[in-house]
Amino acid sequence: MVAKGQQAQPVTKTKKTSKVQDPSFAEQLKDYFKGVKSEWHKVTWPDKQQTLHETLIVIVITAFVTMLIFLIDVVLRFIIGFIPTQ
Repeated sequence: MVAKGQQAQPVTKTKKTSKVQDPSFAEQLKDYFKGVKSEWHKVTWPDKQQTLHETLIVIVITAFVTMLIFLIDVVLRFIIGFIPTQ
């Protein structure tokens, strides 16, 4: 804000000269894979028992959903069979 009786000074844009360059693509890629490697060591893998248990759960749920879709298909085919055709 300009006080009464003073003129506003124009804003001058200064050019920023940075001597720090952006890292190259190769350096960025190298840093990325370093981060991946460090995160990889933090992963806790499930033991054999847990893996087997969860695999069985997936198989059972998949079989259940498959049978459910099959039954819905059979019922809908039965119902559509009563629709007369010309």
